Amino acid sequence: MSLGGSRGVTTASVVEQWLGVFPCNFFGFTQLVQSFSKAQLAGLRSVPADRVLLETDAPYFQFPGHRHSFHGLIGMCDGVVALALGVSWESLLERSVANARALYDGGD
Repeated sequence: MSLGGSRGVTTASVVEQWLGVFPCNFFGFTQLVQSFSKAQLAGLRSVPADRVLLETDAPYFQFPGHRHSFHGLIGMCDGVVALALGVSWESLLERSVANARALYDGGD
């Protein structure tokens, strides 16, 4: 299961509740983490690394200078989310790819 566009549900207590009921749940994040509150950032940081996904697939996930969002902006999304998490963009991208494979094709 994947909870996409996790802007509204990313407090540490909500993440804990979701994982308590759905322990295999993944959480998708976009560049909207730039506008997260302190509580939402704490929620983002409480998501286990093996449950984080990156998202760019909706028109309202626009980046400055781009009229529409599309999968080619994944690097920009990765950089923003990595900064919020305090990790390198390389490690987040590698982890999120592994997570996407685990979710969508069983990790193969």
